[in-house]
Amino acid sequence: MGKYGKYGPRENWMRAPPFGRCLTGRANRSDGQVLVLFAAGLVAFCGLAAMSIDVGRLTVERRSLQNTADAASLAGAAILMDGGSHAAAVAEAIDYGVRNGYTSADLVVNHPPTSGPLSGDMGAVEVRATHDVEKYFVGVVYSGQWRASARAVSKMVNTQTGFGVITLDTSRCSSLAMNSNAQLKVTGGSIYVNSNCGGSAFSMDSNADASAGSINIVGGFSGAANVHVTPAPLTHQPPAPDPFAAIPVPPVVSSPDRTGGGCSFTHGNVTFNPGFYNCKVTLDSNTTATFNPGNYTFKGGMQLDSNVTVTFGRGIYVMQGEGFQLNSNAIVNGPNGVLIYNTCATTCGTSGTVQMNSNAKLNVKPYGAPYANLVIWQDRNSDKPMQFNSNSLTTAGAIYAKSADIEYNSNATVPMQFVAKNVKMNSLAKIIVDVTGMSTVSTKSISLSE
Repeated sequence: MGKYGKYGPRENWMRAPPFGRCLTGRANRSDGQVLVLFAAGLVAFCGLAAMSIDVGRLTVERRSLQNTADAASLAGAAILMDGGSHAAAVAEAIDYGVRNGYTSADLVVNHPPTSGPLSGDMGAVEVRATHDVEKYFVGVVYSGQWRASARAVSKMVNTQTGFGVITLDTSRCSSLAMNSNAQLKVTGGSIYVNSNCGGSAFSMDSNADASAGSINIVGGFSGAANVHVTPAPLTHQPPAPDPFAAIPVPPVVSSPDRTGGGCSFTHGNVTFNPGFYNCKVTLDSNTTATFNPGNYTFKGGMQLDSNVTVTFGRGIYVMQGEGFQLNSNAIVNGPNGVLIYNTCATTCGTSGTVQMNSNAKLNVKPYGAPYANLVIWQDRNSDKPMQFNSNSLTTAGAIYAKSADIEYNSNATVPMQFVAKNVKMNSLAKIIVDVTGMSTVSTKSISLSE
């Protein structure tokens, strides 16, 4: 190796860094790079943690907030549907949000809405909800507010819908009662029961069968195990209004006075002319009667007995005082439009009832405007019950008895709309009616619109 040694000239060798110091320098540089990489990885990890945890919590909170906003706006709109005030609707929406875990500070309720397609609509309620969400990891990469928000708008909607049956009593249990094989079938419309009786506003027993587009009950429903009902009744629904409430009262004529022609008729053929009859007109066995077109008032009402056949010309027939009764095979025809109005003599305490018995038949068409499709109308103040018994039969149209009950018994078949205080159907009574194109009722509903 000579004087230079293994590593070259000695002086150069002496100046070379020791091997240990070389290794130490390289280790320091490597440690620094690892720290930088670790720090960068930690930031990336925190970002990923923020995405998986904080963003997930924000999404969950926003979903909860949206559900609350939806429900709160529906609650406010429901107050409007029931006739409540602006203040009551706003208070109900806020109260609903608070009861679901939020504070009033989280909620802004606008009635009417201040933005969107329904801005300014007094039938709509807007709820804006915000809530701060606690941050865990996202604070490493984001220093702003971490807040969930939601918005919902619900609107009260008025719709016109067909109906077959409406009972108006607001509290009686079994306001609509179906017993012993009774059948109620409504095509083109629904059934409405306005009673708020919680257990059985609508009751069904003994193989009763009911079907309609929908069955809507303010109170509750009760049905025996062997009843058939389609679709399932909707309970706790808003009440339906009286669809005939605005129809004007028919005229009660007082002249000419036709009383001189007599009031009781037996056998033979009889012709009547329009005017005022100051008596109860009675048509006995096998009489045939023709009523010329026009308006009539019968001070004592009318009674048709065994096998009487009557033809009513187009007109309004007012039964004033003792009602309208058809017995044993009596038949009334009215192909050109008839309205039978059963009213009171002096007070409604002395009014009579409408009653059809033993195979009686009413074959008439509705009079028409301005009386909708009414065929039988009982004074709005009269509570005298109507009865349709033993195989009696009527034709299309509507029956209106705002303050009275209607009872259908023993195979009575009535294909008519009816609005009454209460209705009871017994022993094979049948109401099978197609109300497509007939009188409708204005109903209210609420729905989420935005």
